[in-house]
Amino acid sequence: MAHLPAGKYILSGAEAQRLRTFCTSEVWTEADLDNYSHLVRGPTSVTRQSLADIHYGPTKIPLFNFLLQLTHLDPYNRHRYLDTTRYLALEAKVPVDSTGLSGSTAFMYAISTKPYWDREFADIMVEAGTAVNHQNRYGCVAGHDIVMARDYSAGGKKKTVDALRYFMEKGGDVNIAEGNGLTIQRMGVNVQKLIPEVGLLLNGGGGAGVSGGSSGGQGEKKIGRNDPCRCGSKKKFKTCCGKN
Repeated sequence: MAHLPAGKYILSGAEAQRLRTFCTSEVWTEADLDNYSHLVRGPTSVTRQSLADIHYGPTKIPLFNFLLQLTHLDPYNRHRYLDTTRYLALEAKVPVDSTGLSGSTAFMYAISTKPYWDREFADIMVEAGTAVNHQNRYGCVAGHDIVMARDYSAGGKKKTVDALRYFMEKGGDVNIAEGNGLTIQRMGVNVQKLIPEVGLLLNGGGGAGVSGGSSGGQGEKKIGRNDPCRCGSKKKFKTCCGKN
């Protein structure tokens, strides 16, 4: 970890994998819950930025990411954590796009589907002005994590489609490349074989962030089988995303 470039430098290859492994293997402890308690009681002599700069655990989880985790780890008190989130984000105007070691924001975690698809929390982040197309240390935006589908059960497929549609409706750009050069469009090629609705979204529109795509409305030109595929592969549609 000490040898990885610091700051917002986008990682790829072995460097990216090293950071991913660290961030997914380290956990925060009960001591971090004690650190949160002073916020619930009502902090004094703090500024918006000082709250945004609060971080927990070895992976430096920022405040809003931490609150998101609490809504799922302690569902009985979910309403309290959501109320705290709304107050801090919408009334106190605490910046919502602080990041930890991975460079991901609370909005990205809320819709990544790994493990969360939390529209209620994501809506708060959007209303507070989150950067929908923020790129983390791997160069990924939220949509990249969504199309890296892992759960192919009926419920998992629906979660993937709903989260991707939400990302696109909020202005998510499916043509942004991550650190290894893969766009969401390109990553979705294999996923749509198991979740066809992903292909319908990526190739037929339905989100404001599709560059050069259609919104699926009446009278729009459909992509021909011999036209270049919209995923950016430079192949014909019939041999790429349109392959049966």
